[in-house]
Amino acid sequence: MKKFWKTLSTAVLLCGLLMLSACGVEVMFDIGDATLISGEVSQKYKEDTPIVAPVLEKEGYVFVGWDKDFSAPTEEMTVSPIWKKIHTVTFVLDGGQAVDEALLTQKIVDGEGAIAPEISREGYVFDAWDTDFSAITGDMTVTATWKKLHTVTFDLLGGTSEDTELLVQTIVDGESATLPTATKDRFNFVKWDADISSVTGDMTVKAVWERKTFTTKEIFDLINPGTVEIKTYRLNHQYWGLGSGFFISEDGLLLTNYHVIEEARAYQVTTSDGTVYDVTRVVAYDIDKDIAILKVNTKGKKMPYLEIAPELPAVGDAVYAIGSSLGLTGTFSSGIVSYVNRTVKGIPNVNFIQTTTPISSGNSGGPLVNDKGYVIGINSASYTEGQNLNLAIEISQYRDLKEVNLTPEGLFQKEGKILWYFGEKTAEETWESKTGQYLENGTTVTSSITNKDDEDYYMVASPKDTAALLIMIKADSEKGLEDIAYYFTPFYSSSFNMHNAYAFPSYYYYGDIVEDEDGESYLIAVVLIDEELAKETQRIGVGIFADRRVEYEMFMYMMTEDMLESFM
Repeated sequence: MKKFWKTLSTAVLLCGLLMLSACGVEVMFDIGDATLISGEVSQKYKEDTPIVAPVLEKEGYVFVGWDKDFSAPTEEMTVSPIWKKIHTVTFVLDGGQAVDEALLTQKIVDGEGAIAPEISREGYVFDAWDTDFSAITGDMTVTATWKKLHTVTFDLLGGTSEDTELLVQTIVDGESATLPTATKDRFNFVKWDADISSVTGDMTVKAVWERKTFTTKEIFDLINPGTVEIKTYRLNHQYWGLGSGFFISEDGLLLTNYHVIEEARAYQVTTSDGTVYDVTRVVAYDIDKDIAILKVNTKGKKMPYLEIAPELPAVGDAVYAIGSSLGLTGTFSSGIVSYVNRTVKGIPNVNFIQTTTPISSGNSGGPLVNDKGYVIGINSASYTEGQNLNLAIEISQYRDLKEVNLTPEGLFQKEGKILWYFGEKTAEETWESKTGQYLENGTTVTSSITNKDDEDYYMVASPKDTAALLIMIKADSEKGLEDIAYYFTPFYSSSFNMHNAYAFPSYYYYGDIVEDEDGESYLIAVVLIDEELAKETQRIGVGIFADRRVEYEMFMYMMTEDMLESFM
């Protein structure tokens, strides 16, 4: 019996399947108020005809699925769509800008989150969005909130910092800036002049410094490397004089007294380490103020230099001097300020600082510094008949000097006076003196006349413009000098020897025997040369004669027109 019923059930199932295959199972799609885009809402399911879901649309919603599985129905069924509400999320940037503007308005499915746009605003930093949009349940507006950015600038006022990246900072409103380190040569750092713990606007924060006061030993160590000994020279590198000076810039600008370089034609400086440098230019000078600014060829080396004091000292302040006193290089002394703005009779428009600091010859041009290492004056003079009466030119007076940019030789040609030059550049008489011995300009020649039949001729190159030939002659006897003064004959030649020589007419020259301060007599003569004559001649010279034996020294120098005016 059991076998019978099992067979009957199988038969009934097979019959149902056969009927389904033949007739199909109806599936109804209940779309409600949705809009049918494509497909059918009523379909028959057969084995060879699967159900194809219709495409629906519903304004303000997004389709998320069907409420039943209809992939293989076995009986009639109704299927309904499942919808989720769509919300509009609008991002308001409040003055900012978005990288992708498409994200500023988004359609978001109910319960889902929006995507935050990437935004920026000049002068501000993004803080937050004012509303949570991680699970949207309705239309909403989300607004950006910003914090103002402020610029904080740290002014070191001449100092330096290892934290250069911190000197200009961009700080969010209400937050604090980071303090950089600060150091300054010869100063102690005190503080910053403003509070930066809560920045509310752009601001400049300045360092507050306090000048260091140095010990005497520290002062010496500070100023000695920047102080130099100056040696000056005349023709043929003959030593002329000695003084001091000091660098005021690392590229070789040097301050000294004008009288240190006066009448010299070349200068050299020696630094504290013994290195010798040439002075190549006279940048500026003032004879009345007795100040000169020189340019030293430092060969590319950066020089230690002294800094200038920002204000005058007060009476009683400690001061220090350094220089080559009597040639003793690096002599260091100390004292106090006795008087400020001292004026000296015969030296108008120059203000001096009077001090008790001992100085001597050779100190001229060296620095006078205060206890903070700053230059307050240029050591210039002292009263030898008094005690501790020393003068330094106030340092501020170097600033308004007129720039001239001359070579040392150029300064000499402009300002130099014609002094006794014997021995600076020497030459021996040769056999050529009988026919015209050529001498370099500025040469001193030593020779003799043996008798009245002996004669010597010397020549220098003719100038190309108006000039004058200076002749100075010393002799070993008064009578011999008188003979030379009586017989000497200036000449000019269109060739390089005496073959085409002509004596100057007497109105072209003048000579006389004079006596110098030491009581020594010599003949001084000036031969005037006009422009026309200069163009026609190659050599200018002089013939020397005497009635008796006489030994002599003769100096010949061709002067420019400017030098002639100064000499006359």
